[in-house]
Amino acid sequence: MIGWVSLTKLFGSRILLTLAGGTALLIMADLAEVSRQLAEQDNPLRTIVEVYGNLLPSLTLQALPVGVLLGVLLAITDLVRSRELLAWRAAGAGAAHLAAPALVISFVLSGVGLFVADQMAPLGVKRATDIQMRELGRMRSAWSPFHREHRWVVARDGGLYNVETITDGGRHLEGLTRYEYADGRLTAVTYVDEMEHDGKEWEPVSTTSWRFDPHDTGRIFVDTEPLRIPEKPSHFSGVDAHPEALTGSALQDAIALRKAQGQPALPFEMEARTRWTMPLMGLALAVLALGLGLVKRPPATHVEAAAVAIGIAFIAWTLLAICRALGLAGMISPTLAAFLPVVLPAAVGVLLLWERR
Repeated sequence: MIGWVSLTKLFGSRILLTLAGGTALLIMADLAEVSRQLAEQDNPLRTIVEVYGNLLPSLTLQALPVGVLLGVLLAITDLVRSRELLAWRAAGAGAAHLAAPALVISFVLSGVGLFVADQMAPLGVKRATDIQMRELGRMRSAWSPFHREHRWVVARDGGLYNVETITDGGRHLEGLTRYEYADGRLTAVTYVDEMEHDGKEWEPVSTTSWRFDPHDTGRIFVDTEPLRIPEKPSHFSGVDAHPEALTGSALQDAIALRKAQGQPALPFEMEARTRWTMPLMGLALAVLALGLGLVKRPPATHVEAAAVAIGIAFIAWTLLAICRALGLAGMISPTLAAFLPVVLPAAVGVLLLWERR
C-alpha cells in the first residue's frame, strides 16, 4: 500500500509544479500587455525584474487555486496510470488515506497564502504600481476605474472636493476638483493636477477654474488663479485610493475612518473580506478535486485532468465574479461575497468524500 511519504512527495511535487507554471503564465500574460512600453526602455530587464519581483506574491496568490486543483488531479492521474490507485482500493483503505497528504499540503499553502495576502502582496502591488507609473506610464490595479470611486470630501464652507488620490497622510493630493455653491447653485469648478502641503500651508499651484454667472447660466468665466484651501491635510484622511495596496491593519483603519467621516467604505470592506478568498479557494478546490478524483471517475490522462481543471476553474471564477459584483453593489454582504465561492466547492467535495468514507 502506498505510504504517506510517497503520497506527500507525489501531491507536493505536482502542486508546486502547477503553481509555478500558473504564476509564470500570469507573468507572461501581463508582460504581453506592456511589451511596447518595455521596448522603449533603456534597461527593460531591470524594469521587468523590479515590477514582477514585487508582483510575485500577488500573482502567486492568483495562481494558487488553479495550481492546487490541477496538481491534485494530475497526482491522481499518475496513481491511476501506475495502477497504484487500484492497489490502494483493493487493500480496502478509505479515501481519507489518500486525501490526507493533499489536504495537509493545501492547508499549509492556504495558511501561507493568508499571510501573503494580508502583508506581502499589498506592499508588492503598491511598489509595482509606483514603478509602472514611473517607468511605463501604466496604472496597474485590480480596482478598475469602475470599482475605484473618487473621494468626496465636504469643504468647511459647504463646497465639495473630489480627489482621485490621497497619500502621505493627506499632504499629497492628486486630481483634486473643487465645487463651489451659492444658494443651492453651482457657481465654480476648479481643477488641480496635484497639491502638496509643506507642513505649514498648501503650496500654490496653477489651476483651471470655471466660474458661472448665477443669473445667466450661459456666461462662463475661466481663470488660472492659484487655488488656496483652508483645510488641513488631516481633513482629507490620507487613505490610499487603492484598497488592494493596503495591508490588513491599514484596511481596518481605513474602514473605521471612512465610516466615521460618513464616506462609503464598501470597496474597502470588500477588499478586506475577499483578500481571504484566493488562499482559501486553494483548499476548497483541493477538497473538490479529491472528491471527484477518488469517488467519481478519476481522470485517465493528464490532458483529461487539465480539461477537468479548466472546467472547474471556469465555474469557480464565474461564481467568484458574480459574488464580487453583488458585494460591490451592496446586494449581499462582503462576508458572504468572500466566502460563498469557497464554501460551495468545499461542500461538494466533502459530500463526495463522505460517500467513500
